[in-house]
Amino acid sequence: VEKNSDSVYLLYISAADHFGHKFVPDSDRFRSELTHIDRKLEILYKSICDSHDDVNWMFVGDHGMTQIEHKFNIVDSVDSVLSLFKFGGDYIYFADSTVFRVWCLDKSKEKEIKSKLVSLFSQPKFANRGKLTTETGIGLAGDRMYGDMLWLANPGVVINPDFFNTKTKELNG
Repeated sequence: VEKNSDSVYLLYISAADHFGHKFVPDSDRFRSELTHIDRKLEILYKSICDSHDDVNWMFVGDHGMTQIEHKFNIVDSVDSVLSLFKFGGDYIYFADSTVFRVWCLDKSKEKEIKSKLVSLFSQPKFANRGKLTTETGIGLAGDRMYGDMLWLANPGVVINPDFFNTKTKELNG
């Protein structure tokens, strides 16, 4: 880091994410690893601040972690309720651990598909574990990138299986 220069430096530390998934966030081992990371960051921070007068810092994380309380198979339920429609022709979906996204591909069937999904997601087993919304509901009106309909899992609930995992560990982030 040069003196009197305007620069931005990015440092990505994957250890917290790795250890959080490996040991779960409430474990003694995870706390120990975080303490170790904190000490290393403190050394870096002091070293740079000791040699530079005007330093601005920003520390960010890409996500938090929540203990899993409930694994929820949403895929089978959606496949069943939309069985009269063609996956890949009328609609597609994507399931990750906490968000289930649906895109309506056939505009002539969109109203019926959405109606069936609203009915499904209004059932207590869905409504008590997450929230149904749309691209407008997440502040992206007219932007279908994240789906036409989205089901957002509550903290502690994971979609399992999802498109990344057939088995889920006991924490999510």
